[in-house]
Amino acid sequence: MRTHTSTGVLVCFLGMTLIARDAEALAGTFDHPPETVSLIDSTDLPRTITVGPDLQDIVAHMMRESEIFRRQCGLIGRLRWLRVHIVLEEPPNGVRRVRAKSDLARYEFGLITARVRVWSREDAIELIAHELEHVIEVAEGTDYQSLLVRRLVVWSVDGTSFETARAIHTGLEVKREVWLANARLGDARSLR
Repeated sequence: MRTHTSTGVLVCFLGMTLIARDAEALAGTFDHPPETVSLIDSTDLPRTITVGPDLQDIVAHMMRESEIFRRQCGLIGRLRWLRVHIVLEEPPNGVRRVRAKSDLARYEFGLITARVRVWSREDAIELIAHELEHVIEVAEGTDYQSLLVRRLVVWSVDGTSFETARAIHTGLEVKREVWLANARLGDARSLR
């Protein structure tokens, strides 16, 4: 049974914008202790994360080449009450500045689902990592309004849309890790 139909919506605008409805209501409600599971050295996604067929190759490559992305997936995997589904979709009509969006829903007994929608394979590595960091922020109970009032690494686009330096940095770092791994692979291939 769903207790809140749209607990939060995460959206990446050009600068990647987080929209979190009811962010204050979420703060402090995630007190489930994580289980001790480490996926940092694994290239297998946890069962709590599913990926649509159009992005499976990209996500598998991210798992192989990015320690930060493996850490994100490991954390999500430990949060058994959090489910994430990552898909490639066409952007909705009228949406021009948005490159990715995550819809979160909170259900009775604490289950939270996140549907991460990416609208371009071109920037998928950065956008997936960015959106997953927002999902983790929400799971941690980040109080965006409080951070905004205290002027800490959060800014608001329109009073209901938030962005964090943490998510922007994470997306760019994962993209950098994968790019460096690809460059090393290219160098190794050219030496043959």
